[in-house]
Amino acid sequence: MIPYLELAKLITRKGHHISFISTPRNIDRLPKHPPNLAPLIDLVKLSLPHVDLPNNAEATNNVPRGGAKNFCLGG
Repeated sequence: MIPYLELAKLITRKGHHISFISTPRNIDRLPKHPPNLAPLIDLVKLSLPHVDLPNNAEATNNVPRGGAKNFCLGG
């Protein structure tokens, strides 16, 4: 996620407005962006249904080791 946030910062430095969309826990984990870019970056929390996921699992690092393969295509 951090590389995408860094890309968003580069784009906003050119004056473009960015909406960065992710799950609530992922958004809460992101580092703060510079105050001068704050008006141009919207952090949007997208809640998704918990279908066959452990409680509070919003990223592969929230899934027990070896369990993430179940969420990959072809896995």
